[in-house]
Amino acid sequence: MPPPSLDWNDLKVLVAVAEQGNLKQAALELDVNPSTVWRKIQALEQRLGSQLLVGDRGGYSVTDNGQAVIDHARKMAAHAEAIQTQACATHFVVRGLIRVTAPGNLAWHVLPPLLKAFRERHPEVSFDLREDVAMVDVGRQEADIALRGSREAPDDTIAHFLRPIRWCVCGTPELAGADSLTLEEVVQRPLIGFTGTDNPAKRWLNRHARQANTPVHCNSVQAAYRCALEGIGLAILPENHQWNLSCVYTLPSEYDSGLWILTHPEMRNAARIRAFWDFLIEALSSDPASAVTPSEANAEHRPQEPVRP
Repeated sequence: MPPPSLDWNDLKVLVAVAEQGNLKQAALELDVNPSTVWRKIQALEQRLGSQLLVGDRGGYSVTDNGQAVIDHARKMAAHAEAIQTQACATHFVVRGLIRVTAPGNLAWHVLPPLLKAFRERHPEVSFDLREDVAMVDVGRQEADIALRGSREAPDDTIAHFLRPIRWCVCGTPELAGADSLTLEEVVQRPLIGFTGTDNPAKRWLNRHARQANTPVHCNSVQAAYRCALEGIGLAILPENHQWNLSCVYTLPSEYDSGLWILTHPEMRNAARIRAFWDFLIEALSSDPASAVTPSEANAEHRPQEPVRP
């Protein structure tokens, strides 16, 4: 007897239910009715002759057989995406201007070699690179792609969450005086203050170090780093970056932020934007040191799920 024929759409429904945990949320993701989701799951289980999901009051959990099917379905999705990407690369020439914005260290050190590498692949592309930390530029289509540090992405953008960013107190060994410090010891030393745009460092200082000695205030993480490097005071900086300073105290996780790549929904089908989007995600995800950058964006919310253009 030949193996049962499968409908790829039914497999996508199974993956959605497994990821969302219930029919209603899966239906919203797929833009169908919950009853349609349930019928497709039943049809798939009947074709395979195996139970894939187990329902309870909390929603649905995946059986061992169901997990095996889902693993294969995700591989199929990855292959389908690779085929689509290759087709786009074959039929569309990547050319034109790409406007990119990024904060501090990304704009200065990380992006320039990546722009060069991308142009070696696509010499008909040119870039407008701007150092900026504002979250509104992509939404207003003032930029094509933005790299931002934040807890969440703006609602009017297509966003991909790259990685979390933790923050720590850093300084020269001479000023720190130890490999690690307690909170009480930190606030007894001179600290670099922050002005201007809100970020986790500024919020932590306002809460824990209002009475601390702050010999200088800066409006950017890069400036604070340079002052700390000169031994003026300790600075609160993203933990994962290579600062040539000692990290002596890590801020609690409530001050974590994250690194996002953003674009506007209307740009999602532009060949040059899609190509550079994929290129950046691959480059930054494979290099943890370069993917973590000083963030000066608001960090009040937790990361959303990654979304791909």
